[in-house]
Amino acid sequence: MIRIALVIPVFNGLDYTKKCLKSLYEQFDQLKDKAVFKVVVFNDGSTDGTSEWLNKSYPDVIQLHGDGQCWWSLSVNKSVEYILENDLADFILWWNNDVESACNYFSNLVEIASSMNHDTVIGSKIYEKSSGKVWGMGGQFNRFTGNKYQNAYFVENSEEWNKVLDVDWLPGMGTFAYKSAYEKVGLIDHEAFPQYHGDLDWSFSAKLKGLKVQVIPQLELYNNTENTGIKNKNSWKEMQMTMKSIKSLYNWNIDLKLYKKFTYVPFSYIALLTKYSKFIGGFLKWKLLNAVGISKAS
Repeated sequence: MIRIALVIPVFNGLDYTKKCLKSLYEQFDQLKDKAVFKVVVFNDGSTDGTSEWLNKSYPDVIQLHGDGQCWWSLSVNKSVEYILENDLADFILWWNNDVESACNYFSNLVEIASSMNHDTVIGSKIYEKSSGKVWGMGGQFNRFTGNKYQNAYFVENSEEWNKVLDVDWLPGMGTFAYKSAYEKVGLIDHEAFPQYHGDLDWSFSAKLKGLKVQVIPQLELYNNTENTGIKNKNSWKEMQMTMKSIKSLYNWNIDLKLYKKFTYVPFSYIALLTKYSKFIGGFLKWKLLNAVGISKAS
């Protein structure tokens, strides 16, 4: 019997969690003769009744607690440690409470797990929920040029994206690995990457340690991108916050740590400089246009 544990970090978002667990257990029930599923929810200080609702509605869910400062990476690490220390599962799957899966996701996953090489880390094909476009199939990171990008980012689905894809890194939703991968790779560097890049840090480290990292297109997820990160507004203060916030993909300090850890040569930092030049330049452009009465909506 295949044993799979799902790791779900949450901070509030109870409505998402309700919908998520309902959908998960409907699929689990259909596979009870083939697999045993354990769900570990790391509740990082939610104040919206998540803890009480889980205890009442899903007493079989293992709920771990944080103080509100664990963020995504440490929440995952503590959950993985708990799973390994208590021998809860042979495979571990990273999940988000705001993602939805295709109805055959877990039946496909169980079939894949039954024959997968234990030195492989598997990722999912992710669609953007509202548009139906492919949002991502892992990503690539060139350690010499510093060029880092997400495969199939907001593209129409096509035959090109229906094949198994070898990648450098995977996002934090739908990433699946055998327990021995954590013995070889270790845990996420949560101090350097508390929120964003924690998933890249671990999956890219896995590849650098000799594990194969692949996206399997039969594992289909739907991502609610509107619930991701923080958005830069129009004020200089908000832009500065975007570049400092742990919840931002444009945190320059965390980006710098990523490049220091993984790139080879100073030349690779040009890619990072280009990213922030475009970011700041775009902000300044719209400030100027807004000053003369032109807005993005027009």
